[in-house]
Amino acid sequence: MKRVYCLYRVSTAQQVDVVKDDIPMQRIACHDFAARMGWTILVEKEEKGISGFKVLDGAKQFPSFTVTEGSPAYFSPTSGKWVKYNGTEWKEYTASTFTEGKYKLMVQVRIDYLGGDTHVLDKSGVTVTVDGNVWNADAPFVHSNYSYAWLTSGEFVVNKTVTTYTVSFNANGGTGTMANVTVSAGAYTLPANSFTAPAGKQFKGWATGATGAVIAGTTYHVADNVTFYAIWEDTPHTHNYGTDWHKSSEKHWRECSVCHEKKDEAAHIPGPNATETTAQTCTVCGYVIKPPLGHIHLTTLVNEVKPTCTEAGNIAYYKCSCSKLYYDAGNEWV
Repeated sequence: MKRVYCLYRVSTAQQVDVVKDDIPMQRIACHDFAARMGWTILVEKEEKGISGFKVLDGAKQFPSFTVTEGSPAYFSPTSGKWVKYNGTEWKEYTASTFTEGKYKLMVQVRIDYLGGDTHVLDKSGVTVTVDGNVWNADAPFVHSNYSYAWLTSGEFVVNKTVTTYTVSFNANGGTGTMANVTVSAGAYTLPANSFTAPAGKQFKGWATGATGAVIAGTTYHVADNVTFYAIWEDTPHTHNYGTDWHKSSEKHWRECSVCHEKKDEAAHIPGPNATETTAQTCTVCGYVIKPPLGHIHLTTLVNEVKPTCTEAGNIAYYKCSCSKLYYDAGNEWV
């Protein structure tokens, strides 16, 4: 009697689909042929649906299991595959690494080789518990000398790695505090201001620098730790310019008593020229452009008088209305 090995192989992943599994059909055909030829099958091997030019990436591994009941039964090491939920259905997942999402492992529990002649899986159903969790089992496929059933694990969830950043706040001249917050990368909704504004100021918006431009919109894309600075602007008010003029040596203006904004700023308009007793002033604001000139000596000639026996005489001299005397019209004092 001849003793033979059987290798069951497919070349595409579709040929090991849950519904269209080709390997069991190959096994049936081989067993039938071996029976007709009178051969004894010693070893059976399976090869996954990968063509000769493809190589399995070892990054995605199948867990190893130990069968503790039904000694001839075992988990097929070559029939397992992962499926991923795409939002509407579970589809086979062949990538080498797991990305964010939900996964299940599908694997066959089998009885074959020599044990298949004396043991079969229960046609009424198979119950398999892995690490205390019951796996879903399809109805077993039972042949004359082997049987198998597809098992499906519970969900394995792969969560996306979330990087968090610290968002802090600076009063930037205001007072009070705002607590730091921890956020994920991406769009962050800017909060309402809780700082107290400086005197005469109101909150304008948030910026990423003490003197930076206010962030447009209501969100900010966070990609690192960030500090938001409160930006302040003058509080709107009704100007009070009053009636008083503010003056310099060249011009005059009115000024708001609240914000000190200037109004009606202009150069002085000179009035009449200064005199001995009056100043020259701006006709608008009264600023003294030129002070009073003071007394101007205007002299009158007093002729010489010869003395007599009875009266004294005098030399010629000049006399001002203020009674000051001069030798000459050049205002040289007597």
